[in-house]
Amino acid sequence: MSTFHLPKIDKLLLFCERKKEIRITIYLETSTHCEENHQAVIQLRKFISDIEVELKKHRVEDARINRITHYLRALCEDTGFWLFQSRTLAILVSPHEMTTFRMTSRAPSLLTISDRFYLKPMLREITFPHCFYVLALTENEARLIECYPSAPPVVIDLEGMPRNARHVLRKLSVRARKCRFSSGTQKKTRLYHYTKAVEKALRPYLEGSDQPMVLASPEPLNAQYREVNTLDNLLVEGIVINPDVFTECELMKLARPVITRHYQSTMQKLKHLIEKRRDQQRIIECETAAHHAAGKGAISELLISIDCHALAHTGEAGELTPEQFSKDVFFYSLGVIDEIAKKVLATGGRVWLVHKHEFFMEGNIIAVTRHTL
Repeated sequence: MSTFHLPKIDKLLLFCERKKEIRITIYLETSTHCEENHQAVIQLRKFISDIEVELKKHRVEDARINRITHYLRALCEDTGFWLFQSRTLAILVSPHEMTTFRMTSRAPSLLTISDRFYLKPMLREITFPHCFYVLALTENEARLIECYPSAPPVVIDLEGMPRNARHVLRKLSVRARKCRFSSGTQKKTRLYHYTKAVEKALRPYLEGSDQPMVLASPEPLNAQYREVNTLDNLLVEGIVINPDVFTECELMKLARPVITRHYQSTMQKLKHLIEKRRDQQRIIECETAAHHAAGKGAISELLISIDCHALAHTGEAGELTPEQFSKDVFFYSLGVIDEIAKKVLATGGRVWLVHKHEFFMEGNIIAVTRHTL
């Protein structure tokens, strides 16, 4: 079994692939307080019984049923696993493997049985990562802090991360070591080598990450690090302070307003883009039309209503036949939204889960196309 804190886009795409095999998706409401997770275990045991009944009803071989239930029962008995949870636990299980995700957003408990996994609740994690990083950087210390919505922050131990600026200076040439710290040019050279070493240590860990990073650093180190930075997740707004005098929890609290403003700014830019593209007739709000456009790689941005539960059957030619969603039954159908989102992500587009009232949505989706169709 593999466990991940946040589903990455490339991994999510792997789970989107349709195969002629049973795919069971379970979402459980969990808590960071381990004593409260016994309710999630009870719910999981109930789901195991429901799975056995449903699979036997559909004449699935006993060997495949036993493999699936074995994975899930073993998870119930793993007391250490339940000690460290987030707000939602996603379980993706087939007769051959099981993967779990600890999600920071809240999703209601749900069981689905299909020929593919039901991934829409996970899309919220990609839309707006609730976790973020703080890079606390001074000449005395460099700390990468991962922050969570309902758990204490953690300092990440990175290979190659310099302890401080002097540690980097000792690795330079004899001439560089003799540089006087008080000299302006020499000091800038020293900071350059230090920030390059920090960025080099961060790159393997953060490259391609969707989680934003806030820089907490005094000047001139703040500006110097931004000059050498190559990571896309570093936010333009930072915190110009001396982080040495703050704890990890205090730095997390200082960074949260920066993250909130970043999200609000992103949503505002998205609204302006939709208004502009609507005038250019590059907006699709019909799910069937969006499905065809996504198959051609024509969608750059896809907005999905958080509360929609659109389902459909998919034929061999990819056509969609919608059906009504019911929370009281197990469905053996494909989520329309999952299918469209998968195609958009696979062709380099962005997917956003939003509230309808924020974008005046009449239906479940708004798709922005790359060109006029």
